[in-house]
Amino acid sequence: MHSHSLKRVPVWASAGVACALLLWYCSRGARGVATFVTSPGTPTRPGNRQCEYGSLPGRWIGSPGVLGAEQLAAAPPRWQTIDPRCQLATLLDSIVAAGIGTCGRKSGGDDSEQPHRILMLGDSVDRTVVRDVCHAAAGLNPPQRAVDGQACMEQWVGDDEWACRLPGAVFAVQPFWGVSPLGPYNRNRTGAARQRIQKALAKFPKSFGAAPDLAVIGALLWDLARWKIIDPDGIMASDQLPSELLLEWMGNMEDLLKLLRAGVPSTTMLAVHTLPFPRLAAKPSAAGSLAHGTITRHAHVAQLNAAMRHLAGVHGYQVLDLEVMTSQFHQAGQYLADNTHPAPWLSRAVANILLNMAREVPLRADNQAAQGVCCYPAAAAFIIAFVIASCYSPLFHPLVETLILQLQRAASHVRSAQRIANKSQSTPSMP
Repeated sequence: MHSHSLKRVPVWASAGVACALLLWYCSRGARGVATFVTSPGTPTRPGNRQCEYGSLPGRWIGSPGVLGAEQLAAAPPRWQTIDPRCQLATLLDSIVAAGIGTCGRKSGGDDSEQPHRILMLGDSVDRTVVRDVCHAAAGLNPPQRAVDGQACMEQWVGDDEWACRLPGAVFAVQPFWGVSPLGPYNRNRTGAARQRIQKALAKFPKSFGAAPDLAVIGALLWDLARWKIIDPDGIMASDQLPSELLLEWMGNMEDLLKLLRAGVPSTTMLAVHTLPFPRLAAKPSAAGSLAHGTITRHAHVAQLNAAMRHLAGVHGYQVLDLEVMTSQFHQAGQYLADNTHPAPWLSRAVANILLNMAREVPLRADNQAAQGVCCYPAAAAFIIAFVIASCYSPLFHPLVETLILQLQRAASHVRSAQRIANKSQSTPSMP
């Protein structure tokens, strides 16, 4: 029976199946599934993949967990990953040193020379990170940073958007007040997240010479503060966030992640960040991890962080996990400057990780170029060989016939579903 059917396998069918398989493979490779091409001087990576510095297991060099806030400020610890193939370089120190005396601003030239462009879409946590980096470049003593909240920073979009220009990098912040598209927002702020992100993506290349190398989205703190104000006796009184509220938040954040991916070049690296646990209130509850912070509960922060990690995995974002990094300290006062914002030394540690992540972008671009140069010609050669083999070798005929049958079944299911949909639309509803 098979001997007769084998002869009826047409050439176009073999070519079509081969084309579909190879184009699918190449398109997946161009999105980063295939092996990365490493540039000279790049260490060997796990599986020749990019290093996901923000979520790799790591530790603080030294024993900072037992040190006080003043000791940490005087001798800041350094975060390092434990994987010897993905070690963090101390990029920020040289960049800050080159900017000292310029108040964090690059003198002369244009920003097309900047090797690292970082866009942070978030809240006052992100603004604090950028501010602390600029203050370090200005030579300010970190414990005295409150002299001028925006010293060494420049406005790049509007009153709330700040940037720090350094000879080796640009850090720009675009805040938004929560993921809800309708509000109301904390402190009666105006402007939905979607519009604010779109404005930043349109303005960034004009202000800094090119699209961002790395775009990071967080903005968890504003939502927690907003819920406390909207429903202090409901949401804040519960040990857990209501399921409906958390699902709504995840849906709104997912829309923003899709918007960001669609608004940047494919070479831009995308990431999210979690929140460190806030400082406990003066009279915390006795329930350890469920204790109150000044604006929220620890359990609420943990829930949003977990939701953020999940969404990052679904949409291919990297994760800068500040909760994990700071969990190695005994008290929030060790790593926070106040109740919720990072201490200057932690801000610089975060900025150094972001610079290392941005440094991976050329590797990402090389991979995409290699996929276009190498994969598609190889696909063409494979298609020709597959067609010839399937026409003259009986060994290939069962495979081709099976693939054709599956494609025919899939097309039949689509047609049936379309007929049912058309019929339901044409059927009048009952009164």
